[in-house]
Parts: sequence; structure tokens; C-alpha cells
Amino acid sequence: MLSRVTLSLEESTVIHRVDPRVKLFAIVAISVLSVMISSLSSLILLAVLPLSLLVVSRCLRRAAFFLFMLLAFSVISVLFVYFTGLGSPFEFGKFFVRIFAVVCIGLVFAFSTPPSKFAKALEKMRFPKSVVFTLTLTLRFIPVFMNEVKDLTDSLKVRGVELGLKGILRRPYIVFRALIIPLMIRMMKIADDLASAMEARGFGAPVKRTSLYDYKISWMDAAFTAIVIAWLGSLLLLDFSHFSFLDVQLFWGYIF
Repeated sequence: MLSRVTLSLEESTVIHRVDPRVKLFAIVAISVLSVMISSLSSLILLAVLPLSLLVVSRCLRRAAFFLFMLLAFSVISVLFVYFTGLGSPFEFGKFFVRIFAVVCIGLVFAFSTPPSKFAKALEKMRFPKSVVFTLTLTLRFIPVFMNEVKDLTDSLKVRGVELGLKGILRRPYIVFRALIIPLMIRMMKIADDLASAMEARGFGAPVKRTSLYDYKISWMDAAFTAIVIAWLGSLLLLDFSHFSFLDVQLFWGYIF
């Protein structure tokens, strides 16, 4: 499941070409506005923006699993609150719409930003090198870890070892002996190879590093930022105008 977030990104949509710094701005802006907005109709319109970005970036299919799990949990929670009377289903619904908007824009960033571009953007923003290296290594290490787990499980299946729930309950020591220990040994070998490669390439040298690509804010980034600001600004004005047709309809139906 985790490998879905960091698979190689070969798409060439407009969202993929937007500067990572601009997408980070969109994440911060949507997260802050989701707290400031109070009406449900404005929150739904807020969630429309990142959901539209998922569609434009052709990442909606890859994000469907995460969004489905979030929606299922939200519906179950709202129904539980409604039937138990522990709180207001209306307020719980607004809370989950806020979460949905933030998760959507986070998935847009995760699925459309390669780790190398993300690291370069952080360097441009004057982040410490240790922080940039840690984040980049983490993003790159997750698919490597998942591939190693897949290779080990495939090799165990070929040897006739049952790794299903029934097999684990019958022989739990198999998971430790046949999966965890070989995985730890393999990860330490990969870490040793990585350390050698870093030393050979002069990691930590005091000289300034060069890069093949130099990321600059383009007209596309400026247009994307303008669209985000215009959309969020309109929602803020709508919310402050105390006009929310959808909220009135839902509240009226909930009372009567």
C-alpha cells in the first residue's frame, strides 16, 4: 500500500510540471482555510479544488483507495454519532469534509512530485541539508522496502510456506525466522551500500553542490498560484458573507 505513494511518476500533466514550492503553498493555504471556513457549502467547494487537481493530474485512480477508506470511515462515524446522539452529525460532517480537502491536496503532491524535485525545492527554500536528505531518503526507501518484502514473500510461497492468516496463527515463528530476520539483514546490506555510495560521491563536502536542472518559478506556476488564490479568496468571502444555501437546507431538514 505504501509503495503506491512513491511509485515512479511518468505523467507529464500540467500539475506534474508545477514547481513543488507552489504545490507546498497550495497545501498550506488549503489546510489553513479549511480551519477558517465554517459553512458546509464553502467546505465542499474547498474540497472540489484538490479533487479537481487529482483529476487533472490523472492521479484519481491511484488515490481512489485512500479516498474510499476515508469516505467509508467518515460515513460510519457520522452514522454512529447520529444514532447514539453523542454529538452533532452536522458538525462531524463538516469536520470530515475538512479532512477530505487536506488529504486530497496531500495526495496531489505525493503523486505528482518526484523525490528529486521535492529535495531540490527544499534546498531552494534554504532547508538544512540534513532535513532534505532525511526526507528524500525516506521517500526513496519506502518502495525499496516494499519490493524487498514482496521478493521475500514470493520466495517463501515458492518454497511452500503459507503466509496467510491461518498459516501465521498456526506457526507464528515462521514470520520471524523466514521474513523479519532476512528482511533486517537485507536492509542493513542496502544501508551499507548506500553509505559507501554517499562517501564515494562526496556527501557532506563543504563545497556547493551543482544540479543538472535549475527550478525557477515560471508563468505556469504563477497561473496555478493565481487560480488557487482566487478560488480560496472567493470561498473566504462567501463564508464571511453569512450566506450558505446548502447549510440552511441541511439544518432545516435536520431539525424538522
